[in-house]
Amino acid sequence: MFVEYIFIILGCCVLSSDCHYKTICEGSSCYFLYENKTSFLTWDQSHRACNTEGLEMLGIESRQIQTVIEGLVNNLPRNTARQIWIGGRRSTDDKWRYLNGTQFNKQYTRNNESAQYCLYVKLCKNGNPEYHADNCDEKNSNSRLLCQFDQSKTDRCNSSDSHFGDKCYRKTTHDGQKQTE
Repeated sequence: MFVEYIFIILGCCVLSSDCHYKTICEGSSCYFLYENKTSFLTWDQSHRACNTEGLEMLGIESRQIQTVIEGLVNNLPRNTARQIWIGGRRSTDDKWRYLNGTQFNKQYTRNNESAQYCLYVKLCKNGNPEYHADNCDEKNSNSRLLCQFDQSKTDRCNSSDSHFGDKCYRKTTHDGQKQTE
């Protein structure tokens, strides 16, 4: 069975050149650029995809994280999906928040998007990322999402994960089910 998603926990891609994501670790946090090769995802589907793997959608809560993510996005091939969901949305009190409840810095949103509720990063033609909002139910060209994982909050590998040195690897199929080997 062809594996369409691969998450690597606590490490970087060493399995093959067919990996459909990029990973950057900074301190105890790892950031995953996750791609669905078969269909576009809504914001909620993206949120579930991260949670299924024990990850969280990324909240860009500091300039340092923003710089790391811009590096990930800037290294994407120019012919790839241009919009990437991140873990922020407008809450019921009409404030922008990340999923952990931290209030979002409004400098990333645009006035003409005031009626939209979920955040994404858009890769512009000049290579610079811009932060936008969109309808959470829209699939448009969002086939990628950003997830994060805090290495300090885990008990190493799950019993069903593969091991390589001190790294943990988990494979999933396109429907989110674990692949058996």
